[in-house]
Amino acid sequence: LTLLHSDQFDVVETKSFKIEAILPQEEKTLEFIIKPHAITIDLILEVVYDDVAGVTKMMQFGDLLELKESRKEFHRIPNPYSTGTPTRDDKMFYGREADMDFLKDNLTRAAKTVIVLYGQRRSGKTTMLLQLINTFALEKHIPVLIDMQRLSYRISINSFLYKVALYIAQALIKKGISICKPELVDFAVEPTLAFDTFLDGVEAQLTGQKLILMIDEFEVLEEQVHKGKLQAEIFEYLRDILQHRPNINFLFSGTHKITEYTKWYRSVFFNIARHHRLSKLNPQGAEDLIQKPVEGFLEYEPFAVKKIHQLTAYQPYLIHLLCRAIIDYCNEKCKVYVTINDVNIVVREVMLTGQFHFDWLWDQIKPEDRVALSVLAEGEKADERWLSLAELEDIYRSNGIAFTREYLRASLKTLIEADFIESGTNNGRDSTFESSHFRIPVGLTREWLLKERPLEIVRRELSS
Repeated sequence: LTLLHSDQFDVVETKSFKIEAILPQEEKTLEFIIKPHAITIDLILEVVYDDVAGVTKMMQFGDLLELKESRKEFHRIPNPYSTGTPTRDDKMFYGREADMDFLKDNLTRAAKTVIVLYGQRRSGKTTMLLQLINTFALEKHIPVLIDMQRLSYRISINSFLYKVALYIAQALIKKGISICKPELVDFAVEPTLAFDTFLDGVEAQLTGQKLILMIDEFEVLEEQVHKGKLQAEIFEYLRDILQHRPNINFLFSGTHKITEYTKWYRSVFFNIARHHRLSKLNPQGAEDLIQKPVEGFLEYEPFAVKKIHQLTAYQPYLIHLLCRAIIDYCNEKCKVYVTINDVNIVVREVMLTGQFHFDWLWDQIKPEDRVALSVLAEGEKADERWLSLAELEDIYRSNGIAFTREYLRASLKTLIEADFIESGTNNGRDSTFESSHFRIPVGLTREWLLKERPLEIVRRELSS
């Protein structure tokens, strides 16, 4: 695809793009940057392509571009986006209606309920729990948020159970339910007995209510067992509470690691829990998160919104990261209208700001899975195209990387489960694994991989 020469503008950087293939029903977005010399510009694009029969064809089509000056007065834009802490403001909470309904329905049922909420780091799990508590979604029930990161400092079985009891007592008091606050000294000798006695008193006070314990970053508990700070029996004790306390419902939240079938996981959750995966926002929720918080201050052109979708794949943390940078840039330039070019300008800063996020994600992947991810990035490059299993195997061979098909399949399945990649077929319907195509949906992740973890470097690291 080539943007043909005109006296009405200069093409900055690339004037022609080549795409390997476009699947049926697939859409591609290509960007040309121009320096205009007129307000009204005639654009002529030339397309040269091979059809399904292998016959090369050429066609031209034109369009009219009209440039308009925004006359809206600039006012400094408040920046509501957060990139470091969970969002407590319900006005910044979009696109999770189905997830909220699922959790509310299951956590308030009369029957015993255990939910495992899992998803990629910074997919919005803690924000979801805060919204459940702060927006009265659980109505008359008593939700208690237990942050394992906070409890992990100098943790012991005594301090852990005491602090959980303290959080429960505080939640009950806020609901107007009288309860004696636990004392640390009671947990010094027989902590499980003290906790059982405390829970007996709590359940005696509940009248048709559920005590809902939300344990966030639950995998931290396993880390503390591995470090020797806690005994592994803590998991059996939790299972005993799950099974024999009918008025207490549980929600365990964590990354995808929480669902790995380790010994402790089986002992606590086997045949008990319902699993709920928290992934990307729905498209409308993502668009609302981009535009509604700055309504009245800033307007986005449609292609700018589409570009943000391509870069973030509806991931809430990345939308916050990108929109925060866009607002800072617009305040600096006194802009009231965001174009696709503005989005492109801030991407470099966003890549630097998000470096720790991408580094952390990379560290969670096994070496063989890192190779598969870099192979995908190498095959996609800027085309953002879907790659077949056969194409991925060709990239392995051409780069001299040893593999087996079973080895590659296992890596792809792991990466899909961890939300690093996605799979699909030519017609978008489910099919066999061999006929599927794969891609990295998050444009920022793909750009980071191509820059920071190119295939050649990853290949050498695997060989060393």
